[in-house]
Amino acid sequence: MCVHRTRKAPWYLAWLCLLYCAVVAAEDADAILGYWQTQDEEGHADAIVEIIHAEHGYEGYVRWLRFTVYPEGDRMAGQSIIDRDNPDVSLNTRLVDGMRVLWGLRYENKSWRGGHIYSVRSGKTYKANASLKSADELTIRGYIGVPMLGRSVHWMRVAELPSD
Repeated sequence: MCVHRTRKAPWYLAWLCLLYCAVVAAEDADAILGYWQTQDEEGHADAIVEIIHAEHGYEGYVRWLRFTVYPEGDRMAGQSIIDRDNPDVSLNTRLVDGMRVLWGLRYENKSWRGGHIYSVRSGKTYKANASLKSADELTIRGYIGVPMLGRSVHWMRVAELPSD
């Protein structure tokens, strides 16, 4: 009796290994997805940003603000928080709630690189990289030129948006 052995088995195994690696890499890349709480200078919850996977990388949108209107004593007291410090005056009236503040991040070597982050407080856009310190803590480094000349912020994962 002659048994015919095929040499295709190693190719199938290699293909399965590649498929498994691709799935694992996609899962790692998507670890950034979800709701992330930002903090003000005193450490109070300031906003919640939702990070999603978009056509050109990962993006973040403001989904919740601690204060939705300007406080008493402000020249715009009682009015909705807008992007009033943006140097592009045509954008000064857009609402901060729902605004895209993070974009273009691409996953490589267990971190997200090549993106941009917009600071509503300063009206400036910075280059950005991000990495997970843990499953629930995201470090974002905003910078001009090179990362060494930047500043890091830490966002904490939250399961859902607060009910107002």
